[in-house]
Amino acid sequence: MEITLDRQSTLNLFIPSSVCIAGAGGIGNWVALYLTLMGVKKLYVFDDDKVEVHNLNRTIYRNKDIGEYKTTALKDILEGLRDVRVFAFTSLCTPTSLSCLTEKPEALIDCTDKLDFQIAMAKWCIQNVVRYIRAGATTNHITVTSSVETWGKSKQEQCGVTIPSWVVPVALVAAYAVDKLALNPDLEISTSLEKTHQ
Repeated sequence: MEITLDRQSTLNLFIPSSVCIAGAGGIGNWVALYLTLMGVKKLYVFDDDKVEVHNLNRTIYRNKDIGEYKTTALKDILEGLRDVRVFAFTSLCTPTSLSCLTEKPEALIDCTDKLDFQIAMAKWCIQNVVRYIRAGATTNHITVTSSVETWGKSKQEQCGVTIPSWVVPVALVAAYAVDKLALNPDLEISTSLEKTHQ
């Protein structure tokens, strides 16, 4: 059965032919899923980590993926869902690894949790005219931005690995990141998800 994207055709979405995703963990796996469902045909996914039991409460990984590289498992899941080509790299996304790609991606969505890597990737994107989007989440804060200038100003903006962690913040920030790429390029979010009532 051929998948049709007719229901989104009137939205005038920007659907790039290829996107690089740095990090295939809590946020990155959702970004990859949303891009695949949207119709992106080629994904370059970088992560040097393996699926662990504690990842399963906030990701699309399956029990059988435990012990496998996240990128390899994600490739299997996504290519089983749609006609997408996933290039799974079991290494960190760095300017050197990006320069080794045979084709320059149209965008890079950064889902990593290390500031030095984020800055290096943002600079690579500027130098290579690749659209850069940073997506980060903690237990109670999400950030989606294209700017590195304000990073690190507050603890909430230093989004990365936090415990406890659950599915809603990571899936939400992934959806906003893909929306920023496809429909709302000026979207910038830095907001708290703190409980406001008891």
